[in-house]
Amino acid sequence: WALSSGTLAVLFGVSQVGAAFFLRANSLIFAVIIVAIVVGFASLLSNHAAIAHLSSDTLAANWGAGFAKPGGDTPPQTVLSVFVVVFPAVTGIMAGANYSGNLKDPGKSIGPGTLLAIAISLVVYSLFALLFAASLQGEELRTDAYAMQNVAFKPGFITAGIYASCISSALGQLTGAACVLQTMARDRLIPVLRPFSYGSAR
Repeated sequence: WALSSGTLAVLFGVSQVGAAFFLRANSLIFAVIIVAIVVGFASLLSNHAAIAHLSSDTLAANWGAGFAKPGGDTPPQTVLSVFVVVFPAVTGIMAGANYSGNLKDPGKSIGPGTLLAIAISLVVYSLFALLFAASLQGEELRTDAYAMQNVAFKPGFITAGIYASCISSALGQLTGAACVLQTMARDRLIPVLRPFSYGSAR
C-alpha cells in the first residue's frame, strides 16, 4: 500500500509539471521499453534458456486455441479472459491523441501517427506470440507468469521494461485527461470549462 501510494504521489507530481515535461521523460521510458523488447527477441531467437528452443513441432503443438484451467480454484480461461489481459496493452496507442494540443498540425499528425502505432504494435505483439509459441511448451505458457524473465539473458531488463511500461501508462492517464479538458476548453466546446483554458482559442 505504501509503495503504491508513494509511486502514485511521485507520478502525480511529475504530471503537474506539465505535458511537455512528461513527453520528454517519456522518451527515456520508451528507451527502456525498447531495450527490454530487444533483449526479449534476442533471448528467444538464440535458444538461450534450457526451457526455450525454437521448434516447428512446438509451434504446431501450440497452434490454435488451448484454453486450460491453471489449477486450484481459478476458473478456466476463455477468449474474454485473455482479451482483458491484452486489451490494456494496446490502449496506450490512443494516448497520443490526448496530446493533440502539443502537435504542430494535429489534424495531419494524429491519424497517420495512430495507424503507425497500431501497425508497429501489431507486428511486435504478433512476433512475440509466434516466438513464444515456437519456443515454450503450452503448459509453461499457461501457468508461468514469468516465462519472459525465465528465458531472458538478463531478467532485470525485462522487469525494468514492465515497470517502465506501467509508469508510462500511469503518467499518460494522469496528464492525458487534463490535456483533453484543456483542449476542449480552448476550443470552447464546453462553456463552463472556458475559464480554465489558456492560450488563444482556435
